[in-house]
Amino acid sequence: MLALTAKGIVPRFEFILCKEDYEGRKPDPAPYLAARIKMEGIVGATIDPTHCLAIEDDPLGVASAHAARLPVIHRRLREDDPPAQGASINVFSEDDFLKAVRSYL
Repeated sequence: MLALTAKGIVPRFEFILCKEDYEGRKPDPAPYLAARIKMEGIVGATIDPTHCLAIEDDPLGVASAHAARLPVIHRRLREDDPPAQGASINVFSEDDFLKAVRSYL
């Protein structure tokens, strides 16, 4: 939260979950399941996981989102990083990342 607050981006989020807000750790699906439940409470409706999009730079996060049945973009940190299993799309470059995100809009 300190980093997000320092960057002044907290108001851009509907909500923020921290590791203390749920049981389990990635690659467990708990973080993404908790986020979906939180969002369902905000919108007052059930949310189909396939209507969500996870963006992860860590293969454990990709596994977590995949286990929660969410489509997930794996944004590799280095070009030579291997693609993460379970990712809907694996990208490295900024252009490829932006194209991937737009494909879900």
